[in-house]
Amino acid sequence: MSIYKDIAAYEPFNEQEAADQRIILHALQTDPHCFNRNAQAHMTCSIWTVDATMEQTLMVYHNIYDSWSWIGGHADGEHDLAAVALRELEEEGGVSARAARYAENNRLLIERMRALGFEPYLTENQGPIITTFAHPADAAFTFREMYDYVKARGYVIYPGKLTDGDTFRIGTIGEIYPADILNVTSILGEFVATKRKEA
Repeated sequence: MSIYKDIAAYEPFNEQEAADQRIILHALQTDPHCFNRNAQAHMTCSIWTVDATMEQTLMVYHNIYDSWSWIGGHADGEHDLAAVALRELEEEGGVSARAARYAENNRLLIERMRALGFEPYLTENQGPIITTFAHPADAAFTFREMYDYVKARGYVIYPGKLTDGDTFRIGTIGEIYPADILNVTSILGEFVATKRKEA
């Protein structure tokens, strides 16, 4: 089945999807350059990647949008969008390379956070995606204070989801590298040092 037939056969979920479908079909019919990124309406492709158990997925963090997303990119002249999706996955390092980077990010994060007095909530079976930390006992602050301080310096942390103590979470997947871990932990170190002086 061609991409045109695939998209034409799709049943839109809402009016926005129906409008998007019409635009895409029109571009495919009328613009031979729609697979190139310089076309006004051009094709992009995404891939939703899961592990063999269908329990974990691979995503990237986009600093510009402050959000998580699946992997994707421009077709750049390629008409086989399945090939585009696989290319984008490989450009991100493939599954095994990304998993190794995430694990190293997480190891470094826990090491640096412990040195600052932030203990991870889990002491075993910690996955490399996101880690929950407890607030240090010797510093008084709210999550909002810490969030605002870190966000003003270019990073985002997440509130804790636990009810039995003050916690917060830090993600270590997506476009995050050891330099980011070093930066964000330095920022958190500066923040908690001021709160220890106040306590």
